Amino acid sequence: MAKKIIISDISESISKKNKKKKAIIIIISIIIFAIIASLVGIIIYCNGEISNLKKTILVEEDLIESLEDDYEDVKNDLHKLTLLDSVDYVKNKLDFFDQNIVFKIKGYGNKYYTYDCMMEKVGNDSYEYWGYNTEAAISEGLKKGSC
Repeated sequence: MAKKIIISDISESISKKNKKKKAIIIIISIIIFAIIASLVGIIIYCNGEISNLKKTILVEEDLIESLEDDYEDVKNDLHKLTLLDSVDYVKNKLDFFDQNIVFKIKGYGNKYYTYDCMMEKVGNDSYEYWGYNTEAAISEGLKKGSC
């Protein structure tokens, strides 16, 4: 028995194959579109995050700059305080010496003088001296010299 090939059967078979191909192409196209849309969404999200991070970096850089300025101010203040402490220390030390230490100058008799008075007496001349605390000078029999 010979089979009769009918053109309508062939046409129908080709049509079914074309429909399957079209369906596969549509499904693949939808999948590709979904992937591209997802990638675009991810890129947009990442760009937003990058923009937020850049803003955060700018804020942090401003904060760092402000803290560096504050550090320099504190460092300068500390330096000034240290100098003031040093000045106070030296001033207190000088006050102590001015109030408690006196000098007998060789060639100026049996008298004692404060440092400033001794310098007034000798000027730029060379001199020899002995240093005493005031009580020791008095107990040695020295009298207060005048300037």
